[in-house]
Amino acid sequence: MTKPEHLNSNDLDPLTGATSDQIWAFFKACHDGNLAEVKLLANEHPNLFQASIHYYTPLHFALRENHLAIASHLLDLGASPFCDDFTYSNLRDLLEERQQTEILHLLDSRIAAKYNISEDAEPLSQLIRERKLPAIIKLLDEKPHLIHTGDRRANLPLHWAVMTRNLPLIDLLLDRGANIDAMRADGARPINLTNGDYHYRGWRDVP
Repeated sequence: MTKPEHLNSNDLDPLTGATSDQIWAFFKACHDGNLAEVKLLANEHPNLFQASIHYYTPLHFALRENHLAIASHLLDLGASPFCDDFTYSNLRDLLEERQQTEILHLLDSRIAAKYNISEDAEPLSQLIRERKLPAIIKLLDEKPHLIHTGDRRANLPLHWAVMTRNLPLIDLLLDRGANIDAMRADGARPINLTNGDYHYRGWRDVP
């Protein structure tokens, strides 16, 4: 690994409170499989797991290099594999290509448990984007648990209702028990998504 130029500064990182050298040491420890160093640095700066280099996080390096114990520890600290959908998708492809089944199982099980993500939510997300309210109501009547189920990107129905600016649907979901402060994997609550997100732009995609 080559240390990026921007980490040669002595300034403290506002997100993690760590120095550039400490951030780089944390990345190196995750990459090299040094669990003791990861724990030591994380104890000193609990937010180090949120650091990123060109969208890549410490968790990405731990997963990519097949360091199961470090990946599990970072997930325990609160690390999200969804730093960026492009890097996440590429990472999954790489893990599958290398047949790193144990670490893939860790990733999938933690994602499913923490964010309640299921493929079952995809049809509902599509219906919301298409603004098909009768079909949405019918599906929710048949499967009420989908109100609390995330799709592939951890969007709950309420996230999509806000992103599509569908006021009647927002009211309907809240009346049925949707959590107005529900967080996605990236920490976004519905109120943060009134203009969409990286993948679904309010100015571009809302009819």
